Amino acid sequence: MGDFDAVRCAAERDFYRRLLDLGGQNEIERLLDQALKPITEVTGATLSILSCTRAIR
Repeated sequence: MGDFDAVRCAAERDFYRRLLDLGGQNEIERLLDQALKPITEVTGATLSILSCTRAIR
């Protein structure tokens, strides 16, 4: 495994660990902030957009 692969694996591991840690979060604003930050870091995005819709039953 090359250095790039090792770095990428570590970044993915940290990303999923951070998302799993969000399971105990009770405040929606903090949850969204903490969820979007690692997603934008891993993807290299400069902008993240979240769309929330109500489920139709």
